[in-house]
Amino acid sequence: MQRTLFDNMIDACVPRSRIGDPQSSVDGAKYIQPKAGTIQAAMLEAFRVLGAASANEAAAYCVRQLGGRTHESYRKRTKELVVRGLIRKCDSRLCRHVRSSVQVDIYKVVQ
Repeated sequence: MQRTLFDNMIDACVPRSRIGDPQSSVDGAKYIQPKAGTIQAAMLEAFRVLGAASANEAAAYCVRQLGGRTHESYRKRTKELVVRGLIRKCDSRLCRHVRSSVQVDIYKVVQ
């Protein structure tokens, strides 16, 4: 399998399985890690392109640019990027993606 820019960071990331999980879940977690890293890389690039954006706005950008996955698959990678220190919360405002009066967190790439 081809290595990506994010392979080393994925290894240090939050584990995809728990200690008490059956062996089949542990094996499955090893299989999905590269996929999660690819989605994280796409979201990181979206935040770079968009500047300060909500998770929904970045996910919508990824769906428009890349397709192939659901909006939710992209959006839920935001917290993983925060935990890894690659993006940070910088503000909150009304969500532009759903055009509602809901306040959302705004993130940007850590310099």
